[in-house]
Amino acid sequence: MSKTTKKQEAPTKAAGAKKPAPAAKPAPGTMEDIDDLAAQMGIPDWERQGLFRAAGWAPGKQVTDALFTTALVQFRARRMGAGKI
Repeated sequence: MSKTTKKQEAPTKAAGAKKPAPAAKPAPGTMEDIDDLAAQMGIPDWERQGLFRAAGWAPGKQVTDALFTTALVQFRARRMGAGKI
């Protein structure tokens, strides 16, 4: 058997490296960006824009998952053209 050097081992480790695991969902009660929450829930753009406007949320706003879900339910249940939620 031949001895291996550190230079020879490095490519082997890189080739066998695993892909990083996807980020875990944040703990309940933590603040998240509203755009990220909308993307996680699969909300279409038209509904996302309407929700943000009705809730008075600007881009970059951070809320809890519970608050976002409550606002979404209220938005979907309100009368058309009813204004702020």
